[in-house]
Parts: sequence; C-alpha cells; structure tokens
Amino acid sequence: MKKISIIIPVYNTQEYLEDCFKSIENQTIDQDLFEVIIINDGSTDKSGKICDEYALKDSRIRVFHKTNGGVSSARNIGLDNFTGQCVGFVDPDDWIEPDMYEVLYEALRSNGVSLSAAGYYREYDSYSERVASVEKIPNRILSQEEMLLYTVRAVHYAEFRVAVCNKLFLSNIITDNRMFFDEKLLSGEEDAKFITQIILSDNCTGIFIEKPLYHHYKRKGSLTYNTELDARLDGYKERIDMMIDKGFEDISIWLKRHHCYSAGLLAEKALEENDKKMVNIMQTKIKYYLNEYVALNHLFPERIAWINKLNGDDK
Repeated sequence: MKKISIIIPVYNTQEYLEDCFKSIENQTIDQDLFEVIIINDGSTDKSGKICDEYALKDSRIRVFHKTNGGVSSARNIGLDNFTGQCVGFVDPDDWIEPDMYEVLYEALRSNGVSLSAAGYYREYDSYSERVASVEKIPNRILSQEEMLLYTVRAVHYAEFRVAVCNKLFLSNIITDNRMFFDEKLLSGEEDAKFITQIILSDNCTGIFIEKPLYHHYKRKGSLTYNTELDARLDGYKERIDMMIDKGFEDISIWLKRHHCYSAGLLAEKALEENDKKMVNIMQTKIKYYLNEYVALNHLFPERIAWINKLNGDDK
C-alpha cells in the first residue's frame, strides 16, 4: 500500500502538463511511497496523449480516460481507484514545491491529525504573489471549529483555502464515509463542500504549515473566471445546513452572510438587465439570511442600505 495517492484531473491543459507532472516527479519524499492517478476528462487537445506518455515512462502513474463530465466527476474516478494511506489533489495547470508532500505527510504523521494544509502562491502570467492571511493561523493542532471558521472567513484566513489542492488527507476518512465530490456543484463549491464534509467527520483535527508549498495559477478562461455567482448559492446553502446539523450554527453565520451578499450582487445585475423574474428569485434568496447579513454589517450602514434596496425594502 502506498503512503500517498495524488489525484490529477486533466482537461485541455496540454501546455501546462509538463510543469505540473515534473513538479510531482521531483518530490523529495521517497519515490516509491506515492502513486499518481491522472484522469483525462475527455480532452480534445493533446492532453490525453501526454498523460499516456508519462505513464509509459513512470510505473507510479496510472491514467484513466473518460468522456467529459467536469472536474468533480474526474476526481471521483480517482477516489474510486486510489490505494494510498493519504490522498492529495493537484490541478493540471498548477505546480508544487519539491518538498510539498514530504512536509505535509510528516506533519500529518507526527501530529496524528486528519488533514494537513500549507500556504500557497497565486500565480499570474506576469507575476507571482504569496498569499497572506489577515489573521495568523496558529502553529498547533486545529479543532473542527477553527478549521470551519477558516473556510468561511476566506479573506481573513486566505492561506488555508477552501480548496483541496494545498492539503493532504487521511484516506480512511474518505473511504469510511464514502465521500465524493458533488458533480452538480461548480465555481469552487465542489471543493468547499468536500472540505466541509472532511472537517465535520468524527474527531477531525488538522495542522497548518505556514510555508507556501503550492502554486495556484490563475488562468484566464478557467472555471474560476467564467462561472456565475449563482453557481455558488446552492453550495453555500448545503454547507450551511451541514454545519447547523453538526452543531456549528455560530460558524455558519459567516457563510449566511456570503450567501446574502452573492444573492444581492445577482439581484443588482438582474435589475440592470430588467430581468424581473431573476430579481424576484434573488430577493427570495436574500431573505433567507438577511438578518444575519444585517447583524454582521451593523457598523456599515451603507451595506445594509444596499441590500435593503435590492430587496425592495429601502423605505
């Protein structure tokens, strides 16, 4: 049994694959301790051929080819076929530091936790920036409550990320609870729901490594640039309900704020386009968590006036 399984979903990223794959091949952890599962999600460029070429050269790599179904369906193929004691995810247009999995695995093992996370860089075409948090994440074992807070207060705790790619997970949490990515969700909410499920599993603890080890490339034309805010609303609602069900209603208030704000932005856009049906839908969704939005913005009367106006209640 391998120590680590690395799952990579691939779709039409031929120009980025060499950097991604080489960064994994060059890991400082014992090369016999990990496997790489690549899922070609119906690519129409040369991505599938490149994946097969790497697999022929490296016995640790397994490639699966499937019809296009999205990043979640591709990752789920990986979750059905991995063998490692720990699971990590890398996106095909990103790359990782040479010691990423050695550091994350040692942190996981030595602290006896369920997940380890590292800081990261945000990469653009012309520059790179190290992502920093407004509030420092403590260098100790983290509780469920703390990690949930980091996922819903993404600006304050930006280094933790509500994403899977800068983390390493104990595989038994995934297999024992039959966890998969929700293929209906988009715009990063598939990651957010998966992370929330992990954190809410019994006795989950974590550790954060401040050192940045992951390079996240903000590629124009990628999913995060083109998806609409309304793709997030269903995901927000599901995560809120999950937190409340597990007794973390106080943490969920921050996500309720995000939900209300996003619905407000969509209502604003619908008003500009004179889409009365969409305005009514978003006003209904604003009302879900309007009280929480107002409570968290009591020092910002202009925000409250903005959301009330969009809600048709600006008297």
